[in-house]
Amino acid sequence: MQSAKKTSNKYITLLVMFDASSDPKSFRIRMSRLKLLAGFLAIALLFFTGSLIYYYAYSYKIFYYDDLQKKYDQLVVDNKRIKLIERQYRLVKQENEKIRMVFGLLGNVQDSVGNGPGRTTVANEKNLDLYSYADDNLSRSQIKGMDQERAIPSDYLMYTKIIPSLMPVNSRFISQGFSKGNKMNDLFGNSSHLGYDIVAEEGAPVKAASDGWVVMADWLSDYGNTVILYHGFGFFSIYKHAQYLLCREGGFVKGGDIIATVGKTGQLATGTHLHFEIWKDGIPQDPAEYIPQFQDILKVSTVRH
Repeated sequence: MQSAKKTSNKYITLLVMFDASSDPKSFRIRMSRLKLLAGFLAIALLFFTGSLIYYYAYSYKIFYYDDLQKKYDQLVVDNKRIKLIERQYRLVKQENEKIRMVFGLLGNVQDSVGNGPGRTTVANEKNLDLYSYADDNLSRSQIKGMDQERAIPSDYLMYTKIIPSLMPVNSRFISQGFSKGNKMNDLFGNSSHLGYDIVAEEGAPVKAASDGWVVMADWLSDYGNTVILYHGFGFFSIYKHAQYLLCREGGFVKGGDIIATVGKTGQLATGTHLHFEIWKDGIPQDPAEYIPQFQDILKVSTVRH
C-alpha cells in the first residue's frame, strides 16, 4: 500500500531550454499520469492499426466483389451473345440446308425419263428433295409426270414453258449483273452474284418466268420474301426481296402469272429491286442466256458486276 502510494507520488521532471541565453524551464509530470498517457497512446495505436487493417481488408473485399460482379455481368452478356449467335447460326444453317435441298446442289441428279444428258427431274431425292416443300395437292406423281409429259417437247413448249424465258418484272434498269466469281456452286459465296438485280417500283408485279411448281414461298433472313419455282428438267428460277408473296408452296403457276410484288425485304436488300436467278442442274446460269430482254438492257445500260 505504501509502495503504491510512493509510486503515485513520484514525478518526472523535464528541463526545457528554448535557447542558450534563456533560463531553463522545468515541467513536472506525475508518474501515474505518464503511465495513463502511455496506456491511452497504446490503446489509440492499437485502434488505429486495427482500423487500418480492417479498412484495407474491407476495401480488398469490395474491390474483389466488384471485380467478380463485373466478370459475372460480362459472362451474362457473353452468354446472351453466344445464345443469339447460336440461334442465328441455326437459322442460317436451316435456310442454307433448305435452299440446298431444294436446288440439289450435290449434283449427279438422275434422269427419270431416259438416259439423255441434261434431263434432270426430282426422282433423285438425295439431290432434289422437293416433296417436303410441296402441298398435299402436289404429289410425287404430279411432279414426275410434269417432266414425263415434256419428255419430247415442241420448240414452243421448250422456250415458253420449260425454260424460264419471260421477263420477271417490267423494268429497263439493272443495278447489278451476273457474276459467278470463284464459287460457282456456292449459293452464299460473297465473291459471286448469281443473278440480276432488277430495279423497279415498290409493289410492281413479279411474274413467273415460265410454267412451274412453287417449291418455296417463304421468308429468309438474308433474302426476305423469296419464291423458288421448279420448271422441270433441272430448271429453277428464284425471286428474292419481294414485298408480298402472292403464291403458295405446292401450287402450280403459268408463265406470266403474278407470284409476288417488288420490295426490299431481307438483310441483304440495299434498295427496292428484284433479285432474279436461274439455276440448271444445281448450277447458276446467266439469265441473259434465256431471256432476250436482259441482253437488250445490257446493251444500253452500265451494269455493275
